[in-house]
Amino acid sequence: MARQPVPNLVSEAIKRDYYLDLDREVIAEYIEAFFRFVYPVGCMSFLHQPTFLRQWHTHTVNVSLLKVVCGCALRVLSTTQEDNERAAQWMHEAEFDAFRNLGDLTIPRLQALTLLAFFEFTYHVHSTKALMLLGLAARLAFAKRLNYEDSTLSVVEQESRRRLMWSIFVLDKFCSGGVDELILVPAENMQIRLPTIERAFGFGQRTDTEVLRPQIEEGVPVSNAKGMDESAYTIRLLDLLRNKIHKFTKRVLSTDESLYTSAQEFLALDSAIDAIEQQIPTDIRWDKAHLQRRVYAPGLSSYIMLHTWRLQCKLDLHRLTVSGTKECISEVALRNTPLSFAQNMRLKCLSHAIELTKMWAEVLDLGLAKPVHDAAISGCAHQCAKILTLIPDQIGYSAPGQENRVGAVLVCQMMIEPLKDIYPKAKILYDDVCHMRAKLNTAPIAEPPNVIQHMNEHAMGNMMQANDEDQVRTLLNQYNA
Repeated sequence: MARQPVPNLVSEAIKRDYYLDLDREVIAEYIEAFFRFVYPVGCMSFLHQPTFLRQWHTHTVNVSLLKVVCGCALRVLSTTQEDNERAAQWMHEAEFDAFRNLGDLTIPRLQALTLLAFFEFTYHVHSTKALMLLGLAARLAFAKRLNYEDSTLSVVEQESRRRLMWSIFVLDKFCSGGVDELILVPAENMQIRLPTIERAFGFGQRTDTEVLRPQIEEGVPVSNAKGMDESAYTIRLLDLLRNKIHKFTKRVLSTDESLYTSAQEFLALDSAIDAIEQQIPTDIRWDKAHLQRRVYAPGLSSYIMLHTWRLQCKLDLHRLTVSGTKECISEVALRNTPLSFAQNMRLKCLSHAIELTKMWAEVLDLGLAKPVHDAAISGCAHQCAKILTLIPDQIGYSAPGQENRVGAVLVCQMMIEPLKDIYPKAKILYDDVCHMRAKLNTAPIAEPPNVIQHMNEHAMGNMMQANDEDQVRTLLNQYNA
């Protein structure tokens, strides 16, 4: 009896495992889309593209990891319900593989697990599964001591593991939201250096990077490393924002004490943001020329998000006296806070929101269909729009700047628009920003009060009169109409 040819059997197995029962060219397209659209997002850049492609071409790549990579890419590219269902099926199969092999969770499976947690957190409005998957990933990462340097590894493998640990750290900052009980990866346990520049990772070059929290000299952190780019400084900002700033805000929101009693801690956090900004090298600071040079470069989205997070840190810290937001201190605490201090915080918050919309307007001027792929910018734009909507009325600014305010909120809306059909969270936030803009368009013109709402609680000597409107008008005239 004639034997069946082995090559045909192998081909069928390869098609099932490495082409996922699709054409090879389709899978190649998904892999390319992953490294273009998902890889730079949220510090998820731990897969070494040349290594991954080589393993895929030689049919040695971990199949579960391949499924997660293609699933993430397909969600970005998907246009049909069939695509969404296929992506969900691949994710489910990879998740099942991880739980079925709890006794043999290798680095590729940990990479797949981390991307699964990222997928759950990013694509679902409320997902407890993301917390559970991340918990497993974090425990496994610590068990494998990824939070410590291992000089015995090759440059590429060492950097890939280092980036994987930082990805888990960043994802933990988002999932825990500054709540101590939910933190899985404390900053104090991160004994590894920050990620190196993308070019060095790609070519396997060893470079010098710094630790998360460098030593302080004369109030400014020491910054001698030349091998860090947007990713490393973004991690520092997220550590500050999602850890220290959010812990501070949660604490002051839980009391009725005057915010002024925490002024020293507030100013220290404000200075910490400035210190990180001073560390950023000249070539990656915000500049229109730097932005235009990155128009078609892979790092454009990371560059925009770095500076979005820089200003978001400022907004989150200064919005504590903005009435109408859930992040505002209690009415009792607001009445107990000196008006001049509260007003100064509102003015600074407004100033940073304006700076953010000016920056985004420059991004929109590039004319790109989707300049930012990170769903997190949706939350940033939504908060910025809310601040632009609420603060002017609270500081006694009148109607002449109304159309400029509408224009600034429109900038926020346009930053979210390309993401609303991909991320359910973005769609919810986009609709709310549209609602804010519609309300501004139909708002009646009214004379502003001479003083803001809680001014009557202060003695006359501490009052801030409405003649400060000139200062506010100067700020609002910077809006991008």
